[in-house]
Amino acid sequence: MNSHSDSPIAIRPLETGDADSARAIFAAAAGEPNPYAGRLRERLESALAATSAEHRALVAVGGGEVIGIAVYGDVAGALGAGVLYAAAVAPEWVRRGAGAALLRAVEDQLTLRGARVAIAELPDEVNVEPMRRLLLAGGFHEESRIADYYRDGVALVFMRHDLVPRRGRSRPPDLEAQPS
Repeated sequence: MNSHSDSPIAIRPLETGDADSARAIFAAAAGEPNPYAGRLRERLESALAATSAEHRALVAVGGGEVIGIAVYGDVAGALGAGVLYAAAVAPEWVRRGAGAALLRAVEDQLTLRGARVAIAELPDEVNVEPMRRLLLAGGFHEESRIADYYRDGVALVFMRHDLVPRRGRSRPPDLEAQPS
């Protein structure tokens, strides 16, 4: 990737041609070896296949290149809940607004689909600390945790963000009649 870090950042849906860049960004952000990378790759592949509302993805584009990705979706069987599976930004674009822009866009997409809350589940482990910092900066807070979930000493952390529709956004017509 080149270093057009002064370029404006645009957010758009993931396209098939973004696959290699998205995989590379996740691999760089996760570090190797990463015992959680397999599940993340599965969700990314599902978002690329676009077969379910449970796995969608947005990319951040800067300097004409994909510089960040967020995989999110609906919580299966739940009304009013969305999930952020993962978000990552290319190392040279960290702390330049791409992560925050991705989170805002995911929030908007979830809100438009009727979500009132976004959740994220992640291991309490150092290799996912960049995502945890991004979530905290984006308004998520730790809701609860399950100790020793992944293995001794590594908890599963549940994070939550209450969604508030932004001005100018409205619920899709098929959700307007449903109680909030």
